[in-house]
Amino acid sequence: PEPQPVQLLSVNGVNLVSNGQLTNIGFKGFSYADGVLTVTDVTLQSSDSSRPIIAWDGGDLEIVISGTVTLESSGGIPAISGGSNALTLSGDGTLTVNAADAAAFDVTGALTVGCVLNATGAPAFSGSTVTAAEGHSVTANDGTTLSVA
Repeated sequence: PEPQPVQLLSVNGVNLVSNGQLTNIGFKGFSYADGVLTVTDVTLQSSDSSRPIIAWDGGDLEIVISGTVTLESSGGIPAISGGSNALTLSGDGTLTVNAADAAAFDVTGALTVGCVLNATGAPAFSGSTVTAAEGHSVTANDGTTLSVA
């Protein structure tokens, strides 16, 4: 098997990558290859307090957003979690992320946003560095709201 740029990647508790290897398990609306997770026209709501909707570790991740993607976590756990790894969002779609009583993005590494993003949480982003990719700008970053257009 070919080693992957991340050691772990799960969507709603389903491991797409485990121990640095592809599991060959899919999740509707999500596809992964070579460190890039593509998400297309998906709405996921989770109240599971034991796992984020998207979680990864062991390397940086790029998420490409296509169409309208909505992720809502109401279990007091982040919607997207990556520890100290960096996250890049890109694509021509719109990503809406809402987390009740938790960070929408629990990522202490850098967050680079190159798609339309509307995120709310407590806080919206737990890290310290949010950068808008070329052609985008951060329109709100007040702690509980993070918006990029």
